[in-house]
Amino acid sequence: MRASARDMSLIVISILIAFFLDAWWDEQTEQREISDNLQAVYQDFRSTKDELDKVVDANIAYVRDVTKLISLELNELIRLDAKSRSELAYLLPRGGLTFDPVLGSVEALISSGQLNRVRNLQLRSLIAAWPALMDEIGEDQEILRSEE
Repeated sequence: MRASARDMSLIVISILIAFFLDAWWDEQTEQREISDNLQAVYQDFRSTKDELDKVVDANIAYVRDVTKLISLELNELIRLDAKSRSELAYLLPRGGLTFDPVLGSVEALISSGQLNRVRNLQLRSLIAAWPALMDEIGEDQEILRSEE
């Protein structure tokens, strides 16, 4: 009788340990997935920032060139050589660059439902708001283009 009670206890303890190890392994796998997803989101953010920096720099240069062009007086324009005039003519139709954000990892994280597994509430909120913010920037660009 004691031997069977001991054997049953060992079986129950073994099953409980197996459940614990399975739950622990699932948690570790989930944390690795979340970490990988957040790393991909971070890379999207970096790419978007780099793209935005390029657009801002190009648009600043464009504004500087156009300001320089409109500040020239008529007699200065007449005195320019052909090469300088063609360079100035190139400035006018060029316009500013537009911005195309990288959203792939963010949208994948949101659409997969894994965003809810991000424990940091502030980070989760910021990631969730990112596509709408990028849409707003896109709408602002469309308005600016339509006003040109």
